[in-house]
Parts: sequence; structure tokens; C-alpha cells
Amino acid sequence: MRIGQMQGIGNSIPYGINDNGQVVGEEYFPLPSKYSTAYLTAPNQPILPSSNLGSFGNAANVAVSRANVVNSAGKVVGIAGTITSASKAFLYDGAMSDLGTVGGMNWWPLAINDSDVVVGAVAANGRRQDMHAAVSYQGTTADLTTLLPVGANWVLQRAVAINNCGSIVGLGNNMQSGHGYSGFLMTPTQAP
Repeated sequence: MRIGQMQGIGNSIPYGINDNGQVVGEEYFPLPSKYSTAYLTAPNQPILPSSNLGSFGNAANVAVSRANVVNSAGKVVGIAGTITSASKAFLYDGAMSDLGTVGGMNWWPLAINDSDVVVGAVAANGRRQDMHAAVSYQGTTADLTTLLPVGANWVLQRAVAINNCGSIVGLGNNMQSGHGYSGFLMTPTQAP
């Protein structure tokens, strides 16, 4: 099956699919408009105009949004904003809601489990080279490194996946080992 396009003129880029066959991604519209819009398809169906998730109430032709992943309940996480404003993390469950910031900085959600725990990354100090892993649950978003025990000597830089048991994997830097970047697996014992 061809996923297709919402308006027949954009480039459809899928980023995720759930077990029900719902696909998420973005449709990018080239010059002169240069905008993208997040989409969520019905199970095992192509993109339709009704697949458009929008962008925090902004007009579609100035919106910039991208759906990254969808869980089994059809809840979607991604980023959305306008051409003139920074993109914000969102959770879509029939409507787009802002997932907030981490220390006042916007972040990029990369995964959601079936308990609606979202993980991703934040550009600490506003710089991409200073990435920190982030977690969001029930309206609270936090830097994942702050949930480590004191003296752990890790800077968790990007959380890329979370399973339904709450285990999180990603990329971090073990400051004590001196080995640079390394994969991590953790299961937080406290909410953010």
C-alpha cells in the first residue's frame, strides 16, 4: 500500500507505526511555503486530509509539526510550532497538548509507551552539543540525569526508547570511565 500524501503536493516521511497499523510522520511542503505538518493515519490506511494533526492552533500554511511515534492506544508524540517560533514537544490524543519544557528549554520527544511515559532529548543551554535525556509523565517533564543516584557519574544525553515496563535505553556519557559515549539501560524508580 502506498502511504500517499494529504494534499498530493508534499513529500510524506513516515517515522513510526504501531501494532494497529497507524502510521505517523510529517508531510513536508517544499518552496515557496517550506512548512511541514504532522500526520496520523487510520489503521492500515493511506494519508487523508483528516490525518493532519495541525500545530497548536496555528494556520496550516505557517505550521511546522512532525509526529515521531505512536503508541498502541493511538497517542502520538512529536514537535510542533510555527516558522517564527521554536518547536515544542506535544502529545496528541484527539487534540495537541504541550508537553512543557525541561529547565525552560524545549525538547524533542522520541518515544512513548502504553502508560504514556514519554522520553527524548533536550538541548541543555540551548546547544545541540549539550544534549540531555528527558522524560515526561502526567504533565511533569524532567532531565533524566537528575533521576540518577548521587555519584552515578553519568550524563544521559538522549533517551531513544521506552518499553511498557518503563525501561529506558539511550545514549550517555559515563564521566568516570572516560570511554566517551555509551549506551545505557535504566528503569527509573521514581516519577519525574
